[in-house]
Amino acid sequence: MRRVGVVSIPFVPGVLLVLAVPVQASVLHVNADATGAATGASWTDAFTDLQDALAVAQAGDQIWVAAGTYAPAPPGGSRDATFQLQTGVRLYGGFAGTEANRDERDPGVNITILSGDCSRNDAAMTAAADLSTDGTRRDNSLHVVVANQTDAATTVLDGFTITGGYADLNGFPGGWGGGMFLEGGGVTLRNCTFRQNYAAFVGGAIVNYVGNELNLIHCRFVGNSSGEGGALNNHVASATFTNCIFRGNIARYGGAIFNEDSRLTMINCAFSGNLARLGGALYNGSGRGTTLTNCSLSGNQAELLGAGVYTRGAGGVVLTNCILWANRDGRGTGALAQIFSANEIPVVNYSCVQGGVSSADGVGNIDTSPQFVRFPDDGGDGW
Repeated sequence: MRRVGVVSIPFVPGVLLVLAVPVQASVLHVNADATGAATGASWTDAFTDLQDALAVAQAGDQIWVAAGTYAPAPPGGSRDATFQLQTGVRLYGGFAGTEANRDERDPGVNITILSGDCSRNDAAMTAAADLSTDGTRRDNSLHVVVANQTDAATTVLDGFTITGGYADLNGFPGGWGGGMFLEGGGVTLRNCTFRQNYAAFVGGAIVNYVGNELNLIHCRFVGNSSGEGGALNNHVASATFTNCIFRGNIARYGGAIFNEDSRLTMINCAFSGNLARLGGALYNGSGRGTTLTNCSLSGNQAELLGAGVYTRGAGGVVLTNCILWANRDGRGTGALAQIFSANEIPVVNYSCVQGGVSSADGVGNIDTSPQFVRFPDDGGDGW
């Protein structure tokens, strides 16, 4: 293979010393519209299928993917088909297909989509639709992206929209993690959008299962749905979110996030318009520590309790410098709709909480309207 060269050096008479010399890591190019030799060596000769690049990539390689839509399988292919991430391989989307340097790409302009809709027949849905009844998606990939036993420090997905995952089967893993299924390892996600992915049981957009280190920076979760955790189900694992947005996600428990026996860290994140029976934005079960710092939770809904945060069991929740406002549960927008604790008392410091902080430890909290500014694409007040 191109990654290893063999050098023969005379050592002593009659003895040959053979050294394996690593070859410099490669950049593999992918462009659905390329018409060249399909070697991946340049934009002209780019692979047209992302799977071809993943098949030859080795640790240390980068895969640059031009704008377009890429599916794990052709129409009529297996629903088990997925984009399998590999330790040490970094995938970057957002290229126009002419760049010589990675810094020249623009993921906001050159939209690069990884789609489970292999047949390209998904019906258009509203942002906050319940995808469980959409028959047009029943032939979609169960998981758009999978990472098993990967390393979070060197396994990167950056600049992609992940959509159309449909994990609608019974049990594990066919009903888990429509957008991304992670098990026993980790991954770093940057500048990614998870939109309208579905899982029948847990983790509409992502399930982070058993021991993973999941790091997300500048990611968006819009219109995903599941039984537990419309955007994320964090299960016996660890996840850190920085500068992320959650809007219009739906679940029975944890409209945006369901956290169970796991460590969850949220920094500079915003939740708006998420919906659940319990925990409109966040459902926190027994955990290893859940912290929210500089976060905004507004306009989320719970049919029963805890439209902002619902927490129970050991492990606790700590909120610092956060805003919880206009979250509504079955009793209105009072303090318990913002934060509801079924067991352990949360710690809330220097935060703005509608109705005041009820049944919580902490200092420096206020109950004064935050005077949100409405932005064009936010779908409501809050961010």
